[in-house]
Amino acid sequence: MEFRIALDRVKGFIHCVFAGDLDFGIASQALRQASELAREHGCGVLYDVRRVSVRGSEGDLYYFARAAGYEDIKHPRAAIVCHEKKDKARWQFFEVVAQNAGVDVRLFDSGPDAADWLAGGRKP
Repeated sequence: MEFRIALDRVKGFIHCVFAGDLDFGIASQALRQASELAREHGCGVLYDVRRVSVRGSEGDLYYFARAAGYEDIKHPRAAIVCHEKKDKARWQFFEVVAQNAGVDVRLFDSGPDAADWLAGGRKP
């Protein structure tokens, strides 16, 4: 699994793009780095997981989502952009668990919709 993190100064959020088979250790590292940048810049994070394959169990995904609520990872807002047909049910599960852990996170199948929401635009 690989990831890329960048600050989008024009749109005002951190953009984190993942690719490959989901590795919870690497993904946790990316969450921490993106969250640190988000806190520094006072903005949200757009996680693009459209090119990720989720192979772990729902239990693994549950613990990963709960970890998103830890104080060293938490940030103002998070949008997850997933492929509308690939692994969407698993990302919906992640979304609910993370929300229950106190994370302001929403799932989208469109990057522009996610960016609008992060910018304070319309909600899904």
